[in-house]
Order: sequence, then structure tokens, then C-alpha cells
Amino acid sequence: MWWDALGNYLTALDYGTGGDDLRTWWTDAARRVHLVGKGVLRFHAVYWPAILLSAGEPLPTDILVHDYLTVDGRKLSKSSGVTLDPAELTARYGTDAVRWWLLREVPR
Repeated sequence: MWWDALGNYLTALDYGTGGDDLRTWWTDAARRVHLVGKGVLRFHAVYWPAILLSAGEPLPTDILVHDYLTVDGRKLSKSSGVTLDPAELTARYGTDAVRWWLLREVPR
């Protein structure tokens, strides 16, 4: 699964196509920040850097770990059916309000 994730993450940045996004956001970036939930910290702090090293790609410079996002005390999770649509949230409250909430209310 993690090799597949590497491919997905990097191809989203034009990996292998000669596009500018990979250089802008990864290869030439002064900082490469991973924003991850605490439930996948081990994978992003141990396995992901090992995969990147083996592929000859630069490592993340920072890993920002956030607590679980919850609704009525229940962790957001597709498998449990507790979900929120970020597009609906931003349409209803605006991008700045959602960003503020994430920064203010979600422990890091």
C-alpha cells in the first residue's frame, strides 16, 4: 500500500511528466511539510521516509501531526460512516472560517 501511496502522492505533483509542480512543491522546496493524523504517524515518520530514500527522493523537512477530527465526540472515519464534506463546509462557512476552526480547535 505505501508504494502505491508514494506513486499517488508524487504523480499528483506531475512526477514523471516534467511538470513544474514536483519541483515547486517537493524537489526544490525549502520545506516539505507532511500534515498527518496521529493514527498514521508511524507510517509517515518511519516507513514513508524509508520509501523516499530508496526512491532517491528528498525527505520531508517537517511532519505536523494533528489529533483526530471528531463530530459529536466520534472520530471522522469513512469506515464508521462519520464523515464531513469539506466542500460543503467551505460553501456554508467560507474557506477562512474552516481554516480558523482547524487551526484553533484541532490539537497538534
